Amino acid sequence: MPLALTTVFADLPDPRRDTANKLHRLTDILVIATAEERVELESLVGKGKADARKWTHARILLQTDAADGGPARTDEQVAAGLNVSTRTVERLRQRFVEDGLRAALLPKPTRRVYAHVLDGAQEAYLIVLVCTEPPAGKRRRTLQLLAEQVLTYLPVPASSGSTPPTIRQPYPTC
Repeated sequence: MPLALTTVFADLPDPRRDTANKLHRLTDILVIATAEERVELESLVGKGKADARKWTHARILLQTDAADGGPARTDEQVAAGLNVSTRTVERLRQRFVEDGLRAALLPKPTRRVYAHVLDGAQEAYLIVLVCTEPPAGKRRRTLQLLAEQVLTYLPVPASSGSTPPTIRQPYPTC
């Protein structure tokens, strides 16, 4: 009869307990929201007037709250109930404990840097094109038409017809 793995490895120390890696200690983090935080989370969820990520994060924090009266559900239960991964629940709990409620509800700012295809003068030309009347026979300027006109008059690197050149500001509403 083969031995169970728990019996074979029972004498060995668990390497996860002796490591400084935070991933293995996430199960030790408890979310204990104050009464004010809990009221704010409940009002956010009750209104339903927040973006989806913020609303989901608020629900996760409410479900994992281990304070008195909180459900204190496990990561697996919360992940299954809210259709998110357990890793999302772990990271959110960690962010709440380390950085607070505001940081846990808002998405992390991106560190990604986007390359700009157009310089300032070229952007100004594109804005002028967007704000002027479309050519004869056209009801409006399509992205394809703008790309063709920009490539006709300005020396810019080739871009695909379905992707507009990346500019530093959003297109104006004229």
